[in-house]
Amino acid sequence: MTKQPRPLQKGDKIAIGISGGKDSYIVDSLGWLLFKEGKLREAKEKILASLALREDAEVRLHLIEVLIELKEFDSAQKDIDALLSVNPSHEKALEFKERIKRLKGEFKKWPHVVI
Repeated sequence: MTKQPRPLQKGDKIAIGISGGKDSYIVDSLGWLLFKEGKLREAKEKILASLALREDAEVRLHLIEVLIELKEFDSAQKDIDALLSVNPSHEKALEFKERIKRLKGEFKKWPHVVI
């Protein structure tokens, strides 16, 4: 059974307000909630804002996930390569790398699909 994302709540916005948008983890959490709600562009903006405050591998993985869903494969690959340059055996980054490879292959089979 897939867990349904909860809608953004007033408390989420209050947390951002209290932190003044300066706590990268709170900003990332809001971005991840937006992602779960399917608000991909907004999620990308928040996660990028989080990374601007503090570089963090877990947050970078969130960004990669969003980029893949947006079909921004080249950007996602750059972020994957950055993670792998620090840790060549980063399991999740390697999984994402294979996922992009598979998705690009699927799109090549269907030339009418624009990526």
